[in-house]
Amino acid sequence: MDYIFSLFLYFFIYSVLGWITEEIYCRLCEGQWTNRGFLYGPYCPIYGFGGILVVIFLEPFYSNPIVIFFLACLLTTTLEYITSYIMEKLFDAKWWDYSHLPFNLKGRVCLLNSVLFGILGLFITYIIHPNIQALISNIPNIYLPYVVFIIFVILVIDSICTLNTILNLKVKLSYLS
Repeated sequence: MDYIFSLFLYFFIYSVLGWITEEIYCRLCEGQWTNRGFLYGPYCPIYGFGGILVVIFLEPFYSNPIVIFFLACLLTTTLEYITSYIMEKLFDAKWWDYSHLPFNLKGRVCLLNSVLFGILGLFITYIIHPNIQALISNIPNIYLPYVVFIIFVILVIDSICTLNTILNLKVKLSYLS
């Protein structure tokens, strides 16, 4: 059970770190701060899932950074494509569009981001994750379920509020058209 709790905490931490990274990257590219998250809170679940994919599936290749880079590119780009497709179908809206960038696939993914995700995969594997593992291992086992429960409740409430807002907006927009 501790493994599941740890995975959940990895997911949450990578979601927050992904949100921070996205905010900084977009600030540098666009020159202004914009909330890039889907949810209200400072986290992007796609980065949480990407982080989990990298730490679980790339562990056997730890000794080979080149393989880590290319597999991180492949895993995270696939995740981004599938997430984009599902979100477009669920919400009838495009949440990001890379059509203006070269080597994109239906605007859902692009080579630039794939390379950046590969670099991020290296950074996670060799620098970030060992520190996150150490941090989580310092949480006493008796408190671990409570920490996970609190974060889980926060994410569920945020998800419900976000979905409610999106659905209400869609209803309001349908009245206008």
